[in-house]
Amino acid sequence: MAVITRQACRPVTRKSLPDKNTEPKCEPMETNGEAYKAHLEGKYFPGRGAYLKYLFYPKILQQFSRGEIIDLGCGTGEFLHFVKFKKRNAFGIDNNPFLVEKCASMGLNVELDDITRLEHVKDNVENALCDNVLEHLFLNQIDAFFAAIKNKMAKNGTMVIIVPDKNGFRHDCTHKTFVTPLVIEAMCMRHQVKITTFFFHPINIGFIGYFLYLNMQVFTIRF
Repeated sequence: MAVITRQACRPVTRKSLPDKNTEPKCEPMETNGEAYKAHLEGKYFPGRGAYLKYLFYPKILQQFSRGEIIDLGCGTGEFLHFVKFKKRNAFGIDNNPFLVEKCASMGLNVELDDITRLEHVKDNVENALCDNVLEHLFLNQIDAFFAAIKNKMAKNGTMVIIVPDKNGFRHDCTHKTFVTPLVIEAMCMRHQVKITTFFFHPINIGFIGYFLYLNMQVFTIRF
């Protein structure tokens, strides 16, 4: 696991933004409609549930304390299901009413909310997950998200951010910003929070992201 020890973060520059090789290859789609719900469910690969349950989510859960976890952009509810299986308290929000309705129908604790406002998120959040969400936002919206979540997090609270690497970013029409470590570091400096760990998953080697669709960038942030 690569640990980022420096506290100073660089500002957003042109190098923070995607080049022509990482831009999505079709027109973006908004994430709050029924078409996106169908898009999200249609892109899931066979064996995804087992991969998340036994390989990915246990690693993410290790980053959190024993308190409640809020899933910021819970989508179809995979992480909420996992946390429920682990007998942990969790709460989710999403801006898509069709996904919120689906999660609620499965007995999951979810609310409709805008991730850049977090109006239905209580104060003093101990643990937060933001999994494959920020790439759907523009830079000014990512900045608004950091401002909103900082006002909600408890002192020494933990947030895990997961975003796709290069190959995963460019193969989805709903993606707007290629979120690099430079982008996250700049947001950390601007909002005075600290990155404690950074790694790639499932293969913790940077260049793999050019080839492997599934490789993700994972950041742990302390408030």
